[in-house]
Parts: sequence; C-alpha cells; structure tokens
Amino acid sequence: IRSHSTEFERHTRLFRKRMAGRDLDLILLALVFIHAVCNFSLSTPNDELNVGNEDIDTATEFSWEAMENEAIVKEILPQFANNTIQNYSLQIGSTAFLSCRVANIPRTSRALAWIRRKDFKILTSGLLKYTHDDRFLILNREGSDDWILQIKFLQKSDEGGYECQLSNEVGITSLIVNLKVVVPRAMIAGRNDIYFEEGSTITLVCNIEELLEAPSYVFWYHGDKMINYGASRGGISVDTKFLGHYTQTVLTIQNAEDSDTGNYSCTARNVITDSISIFVTRGNNIAAIQNRNPSKSERFSYSVINFVLSLLSYAIFR
Repeated sequence: IRSHSTEFERHTRLFRKRMAGRDLDLILLALVFIHAVCNFSLSTPNDELNVGNEDIDTATEFSWEAMENEAIVKEILPQFANNTIQNYSLQIGSTAFLSCRVANIPRTSRALAWIRRKDFKILTSGLLKYTHDDRFLILNREGSDDWILQIKFLQKSDEGGYECQLSNEVGITSLIVNLKVVVPRAMIAGRNDIYFEEGSTITLVCNIEELLEAPSYVFWYHGDKMINYGASRGGISVDTKFLGHYTQTVLTIQNAEDSDTGNYSCTARNVITDSISIFVTRGNNIAAIQNRNPSKSERFSYSVINFVLSLLSYAIFR
C-alpha cells in the first residue's frame, strides 16, 4: 500500500506541472477518490486472507486433534498384534499350540473367542471352554497378550482352519490359523511275500517317512509278538537310524528257522504300520510253496484270465 501511495504522489506532481492553468481542484478531487478506492480494494484481499488463515489454522488443529483421538481409541481398544494368516504343520499325536496375540484385553473379558471353522463350533470364549472335548484348552498367563488354543493328542480330524475372533466397539475382526496334521507311514522294502532258505540270514529294511518328530522307539513284530525288545530267540538284532524327515530300521535274523515263518510288522507310535510275509523253506520247497501261494498280482491275473475265458466259452457255445 505504501508503494502505491508514493507512486500516486509522484504522478500527482507530474500531473500538476502538465495541467498548470487548468481546473486542478476538480481533477485532484477525482484523483483522491480514485486513490481511496484503490486503497480499499488493495486492503480487502489481505483482510480476507487473514480471516482465511485463521480458519485454516482452526481446521488443521481440529484435524490433528481428531487423529490423536483416533490413535488413543485404537490404543485403548483390544486389537490383534499381528493379523497375518498362520499355518501350522504338526504330527499326529503331538500337541498343538495355536497362538493369537491380542493387546489391551483383560483376562476377564469374553470378547475373544476361538472357533473351529469347518463346523463353526465355538471352542472357547475368554478363559471359558465351550466344548466337552478335554483335548482343547485355552492358555493365557497373567499380563500376557498371547491367547493360545491348545489341542492335545492331535487327530487327523483336527486338521483344518481355526479362527481367533475379536469383538469390540469397532466391530468383529478375525485371525485365521490353518492346521495340517501329518501322519507318518512305515514302508518295508520288497514284495509282500519273501522266501528264505533255512539257515540263511533274514534282513528286512523299513523306512518310516513323513516324520516331523523322530519316534522314541521303533517296533518289529512277528505276528503279535514284539521281537526287537526282550525276544527269547537269539540271533535277532535291530539297527535304527534317525535321518531327518525319515527313520530307517533294519531287522536282522541269523540262521533262519522254520519257526521264523510268518507275518512281520514295522511300526512306531502314531505311525501307519506296514507288514510283510516271510517263508522259511528247505531247498526246492521254495518253488513248490511259491506255486501253492501265488502273489496278489498273480491271483488277480488268474482271475482276469478265467473271467475272459468264461465270456469266450459263453459266446461260442450259447
């Protein structure tokens, strides 16, 4: 505004020199009026701008205050520490500990529930249990944010999705936990029926696969009798090696006898058992026994051949 006033005065003096002898009073009056109008128009936007700045400052303060209040609410309300989907792979018979970390929730609250998704069964609510299955238990230590669903003696039927559900003033949120139950399997190498000559050495190799936990013991049975621990017959030995995700066990029977004939099984706790048939014979009796005891595949082939021959006979002689 000051720069405009100085410029106005300079132009006024110049104008007086040029307009000497004319009606200066009228002209000056007109210039004064124009000057007043210009000052008013120049000052008005600044006043308006000042008012606008105050409004902006007020709105900004309000916005920050709202954000701070929202942050405080979020800190106070129960919420998941991590809501990323979790995946567990556990061995059958073991114990599962499914974790759900929730902040700002008292132990007496029932706002947190564990739900089995395949049948939408409510298992727990707060520290209360809503299932008669004693294998399920909710664990939460005083002062801990971790609410753990414990499942003991895992079964294959326990496999599937579980939901840790949290209810608060904002709404319902969930954490999904997927549980896979792995069942190890024993596999004895060789055919279903194996023949040994009397006096020879019987060697059976069994691999237990898909192990997540090494078994404490591996058992060999002859019929229903365990033979690798406290067997009365001498010459029996078992060599077991734990090799990461599988276990290998080798049964050795020295100086095979006729009494060693029978069914042999390899197994461990919570493992699918595999079995094999052993025949101890003398000399050429092996061929005779094999003829008298065809394998499963041979018996199936004979059945198919007989069926085809029956159809041909019916077609020819009907």
